[in-house]
Amino acid sequence: MTVPQPPEADVTGAVDIGPADILVVDDRPENLVALEAIVEPLGVRVRTALSGDAALRALLHEDFALILLDVQMPGLDGFTTATMIKQHPRTADIPIIFLTAFDEHVDQAAQGYTSGAVDYIVKPFDPWVLRSKVQVFLDLHRKTRQLERQTAQLSVHVEQLRASRAALADAQRMAQLGGWEVDVLADRITGSDQLHRIFGWPLDEPLPRATTLFAQLRLPRSGDRAALLAVQHRLSLEGQLVRPDGEVREVVVNAERHGDDDPARPRVVGTVQDVTEQRLARRALWETTRELEHERELVHLLQASMAPGSLPDIAELDVAACYRPAGSGLAGGDWYDVIPLAGGEVLFVIGDVAGHGVPAASTMSQVRTALRAIVLHETAPGAVVRDLHRYLTSSVPGAFVTVMVARLDPATGRCRLASAGHPPAISLFEGRAVVEWMPAGPPLGTGSGGRYEEAALELPPGGSMVLYTDGLVERRGELIDDGLARLAGCTEEPTDGSWDLVEQITSALCDEDGATDDIALLVVRRREMAAALDLTCPATVDQLSPIRLGVKRWLSANGIAQEDLADLVLAVGELVTNACIHAYPPLSPGEVRLHGELDGEVVRLEICDDGRWSTHTSEDGGRGLALIRALGIELSVEAGHDGTTAVVTTRAARDQAWTAAKGA
Repeated sequence: MTVPQPPEADVTGAVDIGPADILVVDDRPENLVALEAIVEPLGVRVRTALSGDAALRALLHEDFALILLDVQMPGLDGFTTATMIKQHPRTADIPIIFLTAFDEHVDQAAQGYTSGAVDYIVKPFDPWVLRSKVQVFLDLHRKTRQLERQTAQLSVHVEQLRASRAALADAQRMAQLGGWEVDVLADRITGSDQLHRIFGWPLDEPLPRATTLFAQLRLPRSGDRAALLAVQHRLSLEGQLVRPDGEVREVVVNAERHGDDDPARPRVVGTVQDVTEQRLARRALWETTRELEHERELVHLLQASMAPGSLPDIAELDVAACYRPAGSGLAGGDWYDVIPLAGGEVLFVIGDVAGHGVPAASTMSQVRTALRAIVLHETAPGAVVRDLHRYLTSSVPGAFVTVMVARLDPATGRCRLASAGHPPAISLFEGRAVVEWMPAGPPLGTGSGGRYEEAALELPPGGSMVLYTDGLVERRGELIDDGLARLAGCTEEPTDGSWDLVEQITSALCDEDGATDDIALLVVRRREMAAALDLTCPATVDQLSPIRLGVKRWLSANGIAQEDLADLVLAVGELVTNACIHAYPPLSPGEVRLHGELDGEVVRLEICDDGRWSTHTSEDGGRGLALIRALGIELSVEAGHDGTTAVVTTRAARDQAWTAAKGA
């Protein structure tokens, strides 16, 4: 225990309190000048006031040793002012000397003393008399302040003495250390009160002989007890002590030989320390550490089993993610997920289960599994969050989870988001980061849940979206806005891809030694599509959907309006179907090649195969070609010995939102 040290001071001598302050109150400026000249030689600071109101205002902000107060003043006269001064606890003890030009009425003097004055001087007055009286009250003020400071210093010394005694008592009790001394020839031992307690002997009874007392010790070797009394220099032993009541304590015994000045009277002095509680605490700490290590391994295994083994490969997106445990190494309930949906859209999820260790990781596992089940029948972000809340409320009572769900169409860049108490996403485009504030419903598992509103976000080609958990931006004693600004600033540095951005963020914001919370981070970057499109796939009908999706994404990324986009995807589907069905024999499928290019507003798509198929219309097929032409799309089909090439060409309109974004 550290005992506070008082400031160095002479508690019996004078204490320098500096010059005193005097308040002089008179409604005549010439009187104030005269009074100031009289008292200034006393080494005081003079503050003047021309009215009772001004005096009261000065007393609110400053401390004064004495007040010289004129009786006859307009407004508040001296008596009223003095009465108000004495009524306030802060100023009630300041002495007041009244100054007056009238001496006819004795009752005025009585009124002055009644209102709190300590003296009453009639004008004109002898300056020497006034100065002497002021000096008396200044001396009294100084001595009072000196006494107050000396009393405060003495109080510190008294408190220090009490703390020292308490610290000594605590040290003796907590150390469990008893001292002893043995007269070897007489076999007589004396010891401290603590030694009595350790050996279990009453304080009011003398200790037995040394050999008898030490017989209570169980030491490692049979000769150790005799060695304590025959020690020539120093000896330290660990063992056990059996008290008279049968209780066994673990002890450390130290002995040292004394008495070199009197060889005829050898003495051995030493200590016995009861370390039972220390050993028990050490064993408990070891057990706890082993359990924590086991729990940590279990949590990490659970985290690893639930984390996505690898991120989905999505042609239009560059996706990267990472998870970092807290600085303690104990994983928690932060997680992320990337779920491709039918139709080409992708669901991005990031969440945070409150707490750490097995409970948080177990809850995280349940939430992630439930979410994937919900997504099988519901993909709107608001509905997903709502259903997830209902699941937690009914199946995992007491859970507290924040989550952000974002559904992104890679082809168009349109994204819908819903949040349950989660930090906002950050969008990034051309070096400018924006915190995407949006309505956030309550965390999952709390309250009735209510409605989880969706927000919209447009992610242009080359733009990124950053999802994260609060451990990345929250710092103790800091506003969340500061953390968000720090994250946004760090994302604005140029990077080559999503993985580089993840590395840049974690390097800048993750303090591996000092982080108090685990961190999950998910970065999505929409790739910029090339002006040309090239696809090659087997000529089988199961490839129709991927081809249509690839064409749709390419057209959308290049801003083709929805109506023209749908017509072109339909045309490509018809032509690829013809190639799959008619170009090759049933058991010898070849391949289909697709090439697309843009020239201003003109879209040209070329579908090639290595076989031959008919372009005529029959009852069994061929209507697709007529349908393409009916859409207003120019179509040409060339069949040769080396294969068939179908070309569709059309002038397509651009999407207004895409055009506006490119213009911005």
